[in-house]
Amino acid sequence: MKCPKCVREGRRSNFFFSTYVTSSGWTTQQYYDPDGVLHHHDESHEERAYRCGHGHQFLQSIPHSCVCGWKQEVDESLRPLPVSGGPPPRSV
Repeated sequence: MKCPKCVREGRRSNFFFSTYVTSSGWTTQQYYDPDGVLHHHDESHEERAYRCGHGHQFLQSIPHSCVCGWKQEVDESLRPLPVSGGPPPRSV
């Protein structure tokens, strides 16, 4: 993964990120289908905050999915965030 703004500007940079899980408030639906396959439909999703070495910041939502093809409808694109002036997020 590269900072999309740096790529457009022809610059190179480190791209730091932090991840956290948001909860929709719904119970996770897990069940076994008639073939004994476990299905896990989790309405929560990950949020990743990115910041490059040049101060560009983005937020990305990452949906959960299941073996059956179910996928939570979430916009996975990187969305720009205003520059806060703080340190870049760190990966844990």
